[in-house]
Amino acid sequence: QIGNALENDLLTDYFPAWTIIANTQAKRNKFLRKGVMGSRSLQDFNSLTYVLPKDFLRNAYAAYCLEKGRDPAFSDVDDTAKGLAFIKRELEERVFLFPGASQLLEIIESNRPGGKGEIFPIKAELLLYLWELISSSAQSSLTNHRATKALQRNTYAAKEVAEELIRYQATYLNCVDTAIELYRGDDLIVAPMTPVSVSHRYMRDLYEITKLDVNQLTQIASEWPDDIKGHLIGRFGKEGSEKSQCKVGFSRLDYSASGVGENPTLTIRPITYWVTRQFNKEIAIHKNIEHTRLREEYAERLFCTAEDFNCECPSALYLEVAVITSDERVPVIYKSTDRSALGRRAGNELLTCGPEFGFVWGKHVKNSDGVDCLDIGQTLVDSLNDEFKVVPTEIISWKIASLAIQSVHLNSSLLGVVKLSLSQTDLTQRLQTSKYHKKFESFLSRNQLLDRVQSDFGKGLWHATGLLRLTLAEQYMNVI
Repeated sequence: QIGNALENDLLTDYFPAWTIIANTQAKRNKFLRKGVMGSRSLQDFNSLTYVLPKDFLRNAYAAYCLEKGRDPAFSDVDDTAKGLAFIKRELEERVFLFPGASQLLEIIESNRPGGKGEIFPIKAELLLYLWELISSSAQSSLTNHRATKALQRNTYAAKEVAEELIRYQATYLNCVDTAIELYRGDDLIVAPMTPVSVSHRYMRDLYEITKLDVNQLTQIASEWPDDIKGHLIGRFGKEGSEKSQCKVGFSRLDYSASGVGENPTLTIRPITYWVTRQFNKEIAIHKNIEHTRLREEYAERLFCTAEDFNCECPSALYLEVAVITSDERVPVIYKSTDRSALGRRAGNELLTCGPEFGFVWGKHVKNSDGVDCLDIGQTLVDSLNDEFKVVPTEIISWKIASLAIQSVHLNSSLLGVVKLSLSQTDLTQRLQTSKYHKKFESFLSRNQLLDRVQSDFGKGLWHATGLLRLTLAEQYMNVI
């Protein structure tokens, strides 16, 4: 669909690409349309003057210019000749793939002025094939040019993440290190009790596992696509099959249909921790073909979307914040490896800048006046107390303004910042006995935050969303 979703760069930087694609679509429509006598609207080409239709050759010249990064002003005296040379090259590359390519090359050589043979007509289906060739070339060139700009725009994206988004043509998404931001805005979370939509009915006896049995496994697995279902069934009896808590999973984010004054809609689902352990942690730790295929398939489904985001695979939702001390410093802390699947994958302790806490269904999903809500405020209190020994009276203010996917294992996070009444010294003393963090590396001032992001992205040093949280701290430090 080239008209309904016309991107701005097609009207400015890459207008020739839009022209070629639109003209090809017009030829397709003519080829498919038949008159009352059964003849196609796209006629065979037969000319004693031209080798190929002149409008086609000029579009082929535009495809050539697009590939080379030239300005196709169409004032080049050799524009049709260069278009002809370009299409010959494209056909020569395909002679072993499509018999019609050889046939077209023979016709071109015969029909040229001074050619050695007779004049041959070009059948409509082969003419359409020529248009499809230059359309494919234009789309390929467009992807390459956009990729270069995307790499420049996503300055802080890890290389493999940026390249993946290029493949999915999702380069409009902001990336920092290995975190892919689906949405950033002050309207994402506007109250401690945030209304949410819930998919799948919560059943305590299904999701709160004391000991996983076959019947329970069958019900849990049936909620997921067949390949994930098979994977989960194959993990029966593995680690975590007893006393598995019900967590909150990310399902959808809808924002495109929001009207003025309406907030994005977050959809959540109950998900037992056993599922995220067997799916998300497994694809994070292991790099074999099967785990890689599962991750790539569901990453592509998530990011190749016309609008909004629908997550079809398990994705545990976390609340993750950057801590800001009373003297406006952000801690850089080593996270214990045994508390991080990413750390186990990397083989070393990873850096973080605040707590990373999974929502618990029984504690953090509540009904307020008939509306399902996610209790962000209580979750923040729980996370700071659990990891940093912080009590509610030591929390000055907080802001949650981002939803991101952790690209390695496809878990998701609501991200933000929290300001504490504790100083840098106070926080250092508080964390001496933490079970999650082994040691401090440093504290950063606001002026140092983006410098640290720039120096560390793509090196595998940080927890997935750590550097993205630093950018939020830089944005909101003087606001909250």
